[in-house]
Amino acid sequence: MDYNKRKDNNEDDIVVHARSLGLSVERLYYVGRGVPDLLVGGAMPCPHCGHLFWQELLIEVKQGQRQLRPNQERWWKGWGHEPRIAHNQQEFDRFVGRYGSAALRNRGDPAEGDAPG
Repeated sequence: MDYNKRKDNNEDDIVVHARSLGLSVERLYYVGRGVPDLLVGGAMPCPHCGHLFWQELLIEVKQGQRQLRPNQERWWKGWGHEPRIAHNQQEFDRFVGRYGSAALRNRGDPAEGDAPG
């Protein structure tokens, strides 16, 4: 069975939400082989100190209560990080904070021009 190139129905909603936060999004679902669905970049809070800085995150989108498939579990294990799975916008927000790049722009941070985007 080919599990490799399937886009979840809720992915578009999460992408629109991410972009409304000022985050950059690259869809990766078409890569297959267990690679996460989204590469998300932007100003996000440090989980330790809360300061905003540019980060990139890989996020797997899942519908309903679906969990990782075996090829996805192998990919994350090989990547060496805990999987970031978002079933909805609220779970997505847990990974990126509630700020996004728009907060950095609105704050008038002088480093704003240094962030790619």
